[in-house]
Amino acid sequence: MDYLAALKFPFSQPHWKKTLLCSAVCFLIPIVGPIVVLGYLCYVSGAMIRSRQPTLAPAPTPDPSGAIAYQTPRDNEFPPFDFNRFGDYIAHGIWPFLVSLVITIPFLVIFYLIFFTVFFSGAFIQNKAIVISVVLIGALAWFLFVLIVPLFSTPIFLRAKLMQSFKKAFKMSFIIDFSKRVGLLMILNQFFLTVIGIPLMLFGYLTCGIGFYPAMALLMFINTAILVQTYFVYLSRGGEPTPMDASLFSSTTPAAAPSILLPPA
Repeated sequence: MDYLAALKFPFSQPHWKKTLLCSAVCFLIPIVGPIVVLGYLCYVSGAMIRSRQPTLAPAPTPDPSGAIAYQTPRDNEFPPFDFNRFGDYIAHGIWPFLVSLVITIPFLVIFYLIFFTVFFSGAFIQNKAIVISVVLIGALAWFLFVLIVPLFSTPIFLRAKLMQSFKKAFKMSFIIDFSKRVGLLMILNQFFLTVIGIPLMLFGYLTCGIGFYPAMALLMFINTAILVQTYFVYLSRGGEPTPMDASLFSSTTPAAAPSILLPPA
């Protein structure tokens, strides 16, 4: 894993200013905005994966001149954000959004159970030793919870983005295999994203909330870079390739950019 490359990734394209600005503006729109950014990042993920694994792409259709209907981009290439494709981004972002929602709800229930157990134990139990024990157990449970969630959510989220499907995302054999091959790596990724997220969120507070929007956009781009890197590590360890939906190959040919994301093939 190259975490430095993941940090550089949002700024690796000539059009990075426009892309990040448009993504930050989208976050001003409740619910729909994050879906739009997710949809755009589906295209980004597809372009990066296709750059190194063109065999995962649908069979190309020759045009009358005999040329290939789509081109395989080089590493780290992706199309600029285009507000004219707003509806298209929504259509592609809805699947990873729904998957994330389904995964998040039960874990939020667990979180609040832990929170209220710790809160009420401090309010109603007089024995300090018991209260301290409950707090420590609650903190440990939350720590384990944060580490374990990615083991389930990452492979499901990946399949939802690439296959553009809700049902196909929940393939148990893939989830188990993905967790076995890159489970420790996903935990390290989560720790890295948490560390990176702290200064970005502080930036949001220091700017009276305005900075939250570009911070969230940056985190989503960094997370996308890490997700793609993790997927290639998984494949290098004998993992099962995930077929990509043909609609991810309908975007315009992206502009060239320096190769900083992926290791040499």
